[in-house]
Amino acid sequence: MSLKSPLPWLLSGLMLLSSGCDPTAAGSTAPHLAARSDDIVSGMETTGSMITPREGHTATLLLNGKVLVAGGYNYGQTPELLQVSELYDPATGNWTPSGSMTTQRWRHTATRLGNGKVLVVGGNSGTAATAELYDPATGTWTATANLPGLRRESHRAVLLGNGKVLVTGGSTEDQIHTAFSALYDPSTGTWSTTGDMRDGRSNHSLTLLKNGKILAVGGMGFSTVWPTLRSLSTAELYDPATGTWTLTGLMASDPIFLTPGRTEHSATLLPSGKVLVAGGYSASGFIDVSPPTVTAELYDPSTGTWSNTGSMAEGHSGNVMDALPSGKVVIAGKTWAANAGTVELYDPTTGAWSTVGTLANLRYGSTTTTLASGRVLIAGGQRYDSATSKTVYIAQAERVVLPYWKPAGNMATARFGLTGTLLGNGKVLTTGGFNGTTEVASADLRDPTTGAWSATGAMAMSRQFHAATLLSSGKVLVTGGYGNDAYRSSSELFNPTTATWTSTGGMNQPRLQPVSVKLANGKVLVAGGDTGLGYTASAELYDPTPGTWTSTGSMASARIHTTPALLPNGKVLIVGGYDGNVTLGTAELFDPATGTWSSAGTLAQAREGASATVLPNGKVLIAGGTAEYPLNTAELYDPATNTWSAAPTLTSWRTDHAAIKLANGDVMVAGGYGVNTGYGVDAYLDSVEVYESALGRWTRTTPLGTLRYAAEGVLLQDGQVLVMGGSDFDGPVSTTELYVP
Repeated sequence: MSLKSPLPWLLSGLMLLSSGCDPTAAGSTAPHLAARSDDIVSGMETTGSMITPREGHTATLLLNGKVLVAGGYNYGQTPELLQVSELYDPATGNWTPSGSMTTQRWRHTATRLGNGKVLVVGGNSGTAATAELYDPATGTWTATANLPGLRRESHRAVLLGNGKVLVTGGSTEDQIHTAFSALYDPSTGTWSTTGDMRDGRSNHSLTLLKNGKILAVGGMGFSTVWPTLRSLSTAELYDPATGTWTLTGLMASDPIFLTPGRTEHSATLLPSGKVLVAGGYSASGFIDVSPPTVTAELYDPSTGTWSNTGSMAEGHSGNVMDALPSGKVVIAGKTWAANAGTVELYDPTTGAWSTVGTLANLRYGSTTTTLASGRVLIAGGQRYDSATSKTVYIAQAERVVLPYWKPAGNMATARFGLTGTLLGNGKVLTTGGFNGTTEVASADLRDPTTGAWSATGAMAMSRQFHAATLLSSGKVLVTGGYGNDAYRSSSELFNPTTATWTSTGGMNQPRLQPVSVKLANGKVLVAGGDTGLGYTASAELYDPTPGTWTSTGSMASARIHTTPALLPNGKVLIVGGYDGNVTLGTAELFDPATGTWSSAGTLAQAREGASATVLPNGKVLIAGGTAEYPLNTAELYDPATNTWSAAPTLTSWRTDHAAIKLANGDVMVAGGYGVNTGYGVDAYLDSVEVYESALGRWTRTTPLGTLRYAAEGVLLQDGQVLVMGGSDFDGPVSTTELYVP
């Protein structure tokens, strides 16, 4: 028997939990440490600080994955307008100098060209309307042709589909908000004029649409239909084919010019082709004293109209929003609250915002850059220090860690040895388990619409380490387990429509912790487990139509603490486990057509408490488990050849973890019981890692908010993952949490 796996003490029939014993106490002298993942904080993580504190700079993601930060402003430094640039390396989290621009710049633009170079234009530099190029290959800056017209700041630039760069608007030295537009051609290094915008504007947004046109929105200026200076609600489209601008629909925030529109807002193209515009100021005149708005709206290019969408928790200003690989949008930057700095995530499918985390520093004039890893770099900015009544310029940078976990409410009771089942209506049913004192018969439902948990009808019998299977009818079959000092053979059905339970046929023998799999024919296979008299190799089938059980072929070995997987060919793979004497390395296949079992070969490593997940290519990933001590090894089973091969090792040793196949085919393993690498001893885990099926590698991701061993995890219909219950070092937990990819 495995001495350092928490479950075997339970499975031996002693039921030590019911007597209040700690699960790691049986045969183990290991300290009960919490294996916290201190290097990653859910939602946010620290990274290296810039060499030079600055605000109003630019940050550009280079083709090599590094981030170029250039220029900006730092009052009190000599010079206050900055000329220096630096590079951020996401692999090391460090910043290194990368030369100086040809002139100082603040409120300029930086655009990555198709050849990988970066074009920097204008800004409050006290010089002519200069432009220059940064070459990542050499780390050097060289001047290029000057922008036509007057020097400008707070203009906007965007790379067109033809490789040219469109620069529009801005504010001149005389505070004229210009409608001027120009095109830069990287192939010749020259500028040419193009059609002017209909409205002069600065601090607007410029977005390349999927049809190749450019959408200019809002900003500060004088509208052709409203002659006084204010933030604009107008929007216009630039057509590169004709070089002309045309007005399009007014923003939803000001459809009839009753109030000022937006300036210093953010705009991002969504996968749908719509444009999300969020935050910014609504201002009249030169001085703005209003807080940033919490509102957001969507522009639909197919209709040329705007519509409101969900509002943020706090107002944000500045160009501080960026799209993520998932299609969601993150925003982080200045908020109105003196001690706040929320990071929020917009989900285009729901039109709602959720809070990811809080910045370590409230910032204004910072930059937001999505890295190749999907993490988001927040760099620089300024904040007002009320204690000293001074403005502090920030060198510190931090990263938003996405995906992330967030609390998802509490079940009505703590549950360890529970089941969690996704119902056809999108709700999640949890049943039974051990609450720290006794086994329970209660059940809870989570409503995906409200995210709230509520008690539902209770089972007829209390039970823990039972099996729950969603039937083709939408009902849930619960069978076996242990409760009230008895091994259960009884079965019950939950009806989601009525939220009630009814008895159905009982199994031919009691089973604690059996495996349960719904077959392609709608029947349910239950195999192995502890009968109370010993571990069994027997198996039986439940037929939902008559509600009865019939015996089927037995496995070659008795098994408990084992792992099943339904293969694409309809057969069922059973892997490893414990037979009462040793941890098993064998695997078996059940054929529903014949009701018989056959060998599925031998694993390289005997294991129990592992996870088994079918990958998109049909192979089965076996991860972790225990064999005297928790394992970090993984193996792949190929049904086509009935053979095993090694898979990359996990980043953590773990057993009895939750394993969930994600919507993209990757596999997440979360929590469990394993080795705390910092102390080299057994511990409860909060760490999470994802097996990337296409790349064949494990990657650590944001840890759980709670240590969880033997928790349940399900993939929800919206692609999020819900993890429920389990145990930490204090005992069973009632908390649940959501993984937002």
